[in-house]
Order: sequence, then structure tokens, then C-alpha cells
Amino acid sequence: MSLEQEKIKITLVRHGQTDWNVERKIQGRGYDIPLNEFGQKQANDVAEHLRMENFDVVITSSLKRSIETGQAILKKQRESCKILKTSDFDEVCFGEFEGETKDQEFLETNFHPLFKTWESDPNFPFPDGESPIDAQKRMWRGLERIIKSNNYQNICVVGHGFCLKLFLMDIQDIQVSDYKSVKALKNAGISLIEIDENMDCEIIYLNKILH
Repeated sequence: MSLEQEKIKITLVRHGQTDWNVERKIQGRGYDIPLNEFGQKQANDVAEHLRMENFDVVITSSLKRSIETGQAILKKQRESCKILKTSDFDEVCFGEFEGETKDQEFLETNFHPLFKTWESDPNFPFPDGESPIDAQKRMWRGLERIIKSNNYQNICVVGHGFCLKLFLMDIQDIQVSDYKSVKALKNAGISLIEIDENMDCEIIYLNKILH
């Protein structure tokens, strides 16, 4: 079998919209907000778009907005497809920032100084939270564990905006200090990567939007 045939397809989906997304409030891991009505529609539309993918497994985080999106996708898959929930794919822990509204003043006072700090220390965490590097390592660790302990060839991962973006930045060798210069992943945005037995990745496309 050729190397190309051995590559595993991984479809990355950001969860559908929540009310806190609309209100620009930081959810992180401490606030388990469900999808709103439009988010449910987004999840169903993504599920219909991906219904012919024949996933082996749909992996979600442990948070409602990811699980609800993953369950919608699962309903359109073959009967043998299953759902796997793991905190390895939870959103970044923003610590003290969770529950705050991302208005311009808050961003300039709290977030933007962190980007500067990350230029010299990418392991610097959010206050009482997690660092971007720790979040990247967590996702890689979870993905590698799942791939190496199963024979999955076609995987769907339903994750979160900040964490998925960090993961995709790492694949592209983009430093975490450049986070704000990279386009945000939209709710229900779809990306596709392929990964080989050495965990080397190739991005096929990024952030496909159906709405």
C-alpha cells in the first residue's frame, strides 16, 4: 500500500453557534453553553454536507456545544460510526477571562499584551488558565492516542475555535505570538487535513463555511 493510501483523513469542525458567541463572551472550559437555535441549524447543515464521508468515528470534546454538533453529524453517518467524547479536545482554559465580554477595551487590556508575551514565552498561560503550547500538546496527545490505538482511516473531530486554530497553526509552523494575524475559524467551519503514520500533516483546505 502506498504512503498516500495510508494517510488518515481528519475532518475538523468547529461547533455551531451559541448565545455566548453572539454576545462575544468567553466560554472556554468553565462555562458549558449549549448551541442556540441557529447553531443547531448549522450543525444539521454540516451533518448533511458530510453525510457521504463515511466516518469511522466522530470525536467531540466534553462540552455541550461540541457534543451537540457531533451528535448531529453522527445521525447522518453509517450505523457502525460511533461518537467518542474526550476532554483532550476541550477548548483552551482561559482562566480568569472566562465569562468576560470581548469588547475592544477588554482585548486591548488583557488579550493583546499576551500576544506580546508569547513572542518570548509561548508557555505563558492565561491567568489561572492554560498556555497555548499546553493546549496544542493536549490536542496532539489525544489525537495520537486515538490514531495509534485504533484502525480509523476517516475521522471527524468537532472542536473549539481557539484550540482548533492553535492546532492548525502548529501544523503550519505559525508561532502562537502570531495568533491574531491568522484568520479566525467560524462557527461550523470545516477544515480537512491528512496525517501519515509519523503524525506528519498536510492541510487540504481550511475553514469551509456553509452559511
